[in-house]
Amino acid sequence: MRTEKRASGRLGSERVEAAHWDEIAARYGDAYAAREHVRGNDPLHAAHMAALGPVENRHILDLGCGMGLWTTELASSGATVVALDVSAASVATVRKRAQRFDLADRVDPVAASAHALPFADGSFDLVTGHLILHHLDAGIAAREIARVLKPGGRAVFTENSARSGTLMFARRFLCGRFGIPRWSTPDEYPLRRSDLRRLRAPFAQMTTLHPRFDWFFLLNAKLFGFRNLRVSRVLDWLDRTIPAVLPFMRRLAYYQVIVLQR
Repeated sequence: MRTEKRASGRLGSERVEAAHWDEIAARYGDAYAAREHVRGNDPLHAAHMAALGPVENRHILDLGCGMGLWTTELASSGATVVALDVSAASVATVRKRAQRFDLADRVDPVAASAHALPFADGSFDLVTGHLILHHLDAGIAAREIARVLKPGGRAVFTENSARSGTLMFARRFLCGRFGIPRWSTPDEYPLRRSDLRRLRAPFAQMTTLHPRFDWFFLLNAKLFGFRNLRVSRVLDWLDRTIPAVLPFMRRLAYYQVIVLQR
């Protein structure tokens, strides 16, 4: 009975997530379909791509693909990519985006649950995702990811982290109040240490990387919207200086790269 209730709860959460992202795709899908490929010098993204390694001629699952920004980056680098998301409207946007960049032969969009991946065992060389795991049951998702990876395969995720008590206090008591926006859906929460242990269980090895300290980046986004150039420069300086002076603080960053080795 308890297992049935958990399964029913997951299904309900997925429906809420799908409806939320369907609405966003309906509003912004055309803009995302036409948006240029993701490029830049973000150390978080650079660390993620470095952990993936060479992607040319690799078969990759982009888990929780959203509207396909990372899907088409991988495909344009020579990978064949299955783009999976619970939101059918997001998946439709991925299809439009792949056509827009002449990558339709390298991108296979699929609307499905990450808790029950519709692929055979050992289907993929690599699995990747951005801000998807904290929406899922960590244990079930990890087993499914491990199952569809080939032996020796690797999964790389950029994710959030609940390690910082300061940030979690702000998330709980400030976001959604006092004019400070709340960007999350009700059922999602940053990854806890217990979630990381469950993710680790079916894999031979797990590594977490913290390439960017982003406390003040988040402050800027929430309070100032990057509109004040002088404030942005000061806050960016703080994000660069604090982990340089106090290296242990880097582990308290909100974002992390998780590398899981099959």
